[in-house]
Amino acid sequence: MLSLLMLLGLVTKNSILLVDFIQQLRAEGMDRTEAIVEAGRVRLRPILMTTMALVAGLVPMVLTFSEIGNYRVGMGWAQMGGLISSLFLTLLVVPATYGYIDDMRLWFRKLMGLKPEPETVPEKETVVPAGNEVNPRVDEPKA
Repeated sequence: MLSLLMLLGLVTKNSILLVDFIQQLRAEGMDRTEAIVEAGRVRLRPILMTTMALVAGLVPMVLTFSEIGNYRVGMGWAQMGGLISSLFLTLLVVPATYGYIDDMRLWFRKLMGLKPEPETVPEKETVVPAGNEVNPRVDEPKA
């Protein structure tokens, strides 16, 4: 059960990172398909590193030769298989699902007669403090 929670957490984390990066690229004005491909290319390395680190951590569990550790070998192989399948799930299924859900969202907006969304999101204004102002510290006594 703990292995399943670990795998679900890993897939969720990787999926959130991938979809969030796709949304950032689209907010900058990139086309949906280009954003999906670019996000997959950029996020491939961190996703691979996380998965390979976890698989490398499971190697001692799988390669145990003691009588006591033999009951963990099956669980280790199952976790390795789950990690590798979650890698492909994150890199192939999640971007495709994102595209389908976005198509359904656009179709629903069109069906309801709503205005299409603008292609780019306006950038947030950044407030830069003036150079002459000094922020008083809370722990300093006021004179």
